Amino acid sequence: MPTLPQAVRAAAVTGAALAAVALAGPAQASTSAGYVAYGDSGTAVKCVQIAVNASNVQGDITVDGIWGARTETAVKTFQLINIWGVDPVHGDPIFLTADGVVGPYTGDVMLRYIADNAPGWKSTCAAALPTTH
Repeated sequence: MPTLPQAVRAAAVTGAALAAVALAGPAQASTSAGYVAYGDSGTAVKCVQIAVNASNVQGDITVDGIWGARTETAVKTFQLINIWGVDPVHGDPIFLTADGVVGPYTGDVMLRYIADNAPGWKSTCAAALPTTH
């Protein structure tokens, strides 16, 4: 039986996935990696930290691969100030959900920052972060 923090995280990730499906409709592309969120650690978290540092949303956070409170705050701020793209039919911006969970849309935007600001990490992060392609 999952502990309460595991259950809360699972609910957040599930909710974010359902929201992404609802926004994208049935033709949503598959992701290349699993969602990344609070409590995770490893290469994907390093990629998240590199991307938020490159975006200058919250000063420099330590790139240590451990998702703690500063990374959480930085990711939510990143999500608030960035858009995924533009609706091709209506021309409206497609906003990221500021939930602190890195899913495929946030992953896409983060990879753009990494490609422009830390190109040596691009291939590693493309394999580690969820994306729409």
